[in-house]
Amino acid sequence: MLSFFNSLDYETTTIPELITQSEFIGKVEIVDVQKNRFKIKILDKIKGSLNDEIWVNKFQNWMCASRWTDYSVGQQELIFLNKNNKTEKWYPIGAGNEGEIPTVKDSVFVLSKNYFVQKRGQKQFKIHNQKAYAYPFSYLDTKLGILSYMENQKTYAEFSCDEFRNFKTENLFLQGIVLQITPTNCEEN
Repeated sequence: MLSFFNSLDYETTTIPELITQSEFIGKVEIVDVQKNRFKIKILDKIKGSLNDEIWVNKFQNWMCASRWTDYSVGQQELIFLNKNNKTEKWYPIGAGNEGEIPTVKDSVFVLSKNYFVQKRGQKQFKIHNQKAYAYPFSYLDTKLGILSYMENQKTYAEFSCDEFRNFKTENLFLQGIVLQITPTNCEEN
């Protein structure tokens, strides 16, 4: 029985992986919900290009992961999408629903279950009528952090351990991204 549960383990999709693996990144609002899909209205595009409204397959809760709350009209989120080439349907990235990050007004809440590394503490918030532990960021910092990472990804990949240790930025979201790509042999003890 234990080996069955071990086979269900999955690796969390990190923020850098979400950025590089997605075809579309944007701030969206859910405008319709059906049994297996939801319709989003694009509020702001960060990466890729889509129509103003599209249908997206819902994340299906499973034994090892679930969405932070039920889908409902009016929810806003930062979404990382890919398109299934066979079905032509869009879906959020991540077996743990990492590709749907809740937003409220101008704040982005990276949920603790997504293992976003930060030097400041997580707090509990009420996000879309659900309590969740998260790291809050401004939407502007999040967007600028994603754009900076996309623009400088090759530079970060070539960092030495000293460059990783000494990397500083006022953008805490970007700081978290760079911490996530820091090789384990470079981490300070």
